[in-house]
This record gives sequence, C-alpha cells and structure tokens, in this order.
Amino acid sequence: MLLPTSENDKDSIIFPLVKKPDNVAKYVRRIKAKAGIEKDFTYHSSQNSAATLAITAGAELYAVSKILGHGSIASTQVYAKVNMEKQVETMSLTDGMF
Repeated sequence: MLLPTSENDKDSIIFPLVKKPDNVAKYVRRIKAKAGIEKDFTYHSSQNSAATLAITAGAELYAVSKILGHGSIASTQVYAKVNMEKQVETMSLTDGMF
C-alpha cells in the first residue's frame, strides 16, 4: 500500500484502507482507467507482483509480510520461494557452458 506523501496529498494513495473487498476492486478499476491500462489485473495480482519484486530487490521478508498484512510470515514465504525458483532457473542457464 502506498501512503500519501503528506496529510494534504490524499489523492496519491493507491490502495487506501477499505472495509469492503468490492471497494478495492473499484479502486483498481479507477486506477487502470486513469492510467489507460487495458490489461486485466486484480488488486491481488498486483500485490503479488509488488511483493515478489520487493523480495527480489532484497526487502526483508518480515517487513514485506507486515506491509501485506499477513498474519503469518509463512504466507509471505511463498514469494521468497518464487524468487528462489527463479534463481535456480537462472543458474541452470549456464549449466554445461564451462
């Protein structure tokens, strides 16, 4: 979730705290329309992408877990596993080269 840069900058919130899941979907549709994005994606898929990118960039798993609101770090470890699989896949590209 991105927060406003100041108290007066509430328009920069991308995913404000909402009480109903339907409201999140409405925010996503509005943001997609404003950005001219036609590709279909959901809040959840964008959250998955953000978490994977953050962990790949070196963010601490615990910090990402808290940002995502996971009750258990085990839920967040799924993203670390994806990252590890990508590392193994990348390493295998050079197998047999030397």
